Amino acid sequence: MTERSDFPITPQDAATIETYRERVHALYDDVRAWLTGDARFRCEQFPGTVTEAIGTYEIDGLRVFADEQQLLAFEPVGAVVLLGAGLVHLWGTVDHAALQYFDSPTELFGGIVRSGWYWIDLRYDTRRFDRPVLFDILQEVSDFERDGC
Repeated sequence: MTERSDFPITPQDAATIETYRERVHALYDDVRAWLTGDARFRCEQFPGTVTEAIGTYEIDGLRVFADEQQLLAFEPVGAVVLLGAGLVHLWGTVDHAALQYFDSPTELFGGIVRSGWYWIDLRYDTRRFDRPVLFDILQEVSDFERDGC
């Protein structure tokens, strides 16, 4: 459990939060770009709040719908996480997953060769988040059938 800080956010913490927001919004831009042109999907941002050790701040989440059914919700967790530089939970209709941002390669998890968002699932290899991984996660957490994606 993370205790909430009652102290003002320091300039360093503010910079960490801003970097995290930028990374999360770039993640959402990628998701929208990968789903653009596929009439089955629509994305919708929603307001959210994160409370972590460095403070409480606003940051949007993102929902992915197929027709009117929500398949996936991206919910930011925080910029300060063990071994990484950001965490986003992905909630589906039957399960959940997590994406973690890494600034640099790490020996702890194989497959992390450059900075970016990664899906770490101990049943599989650690995989950089890209369009094929998005569809793997959709199938995993929402039983979404790919149909040639």
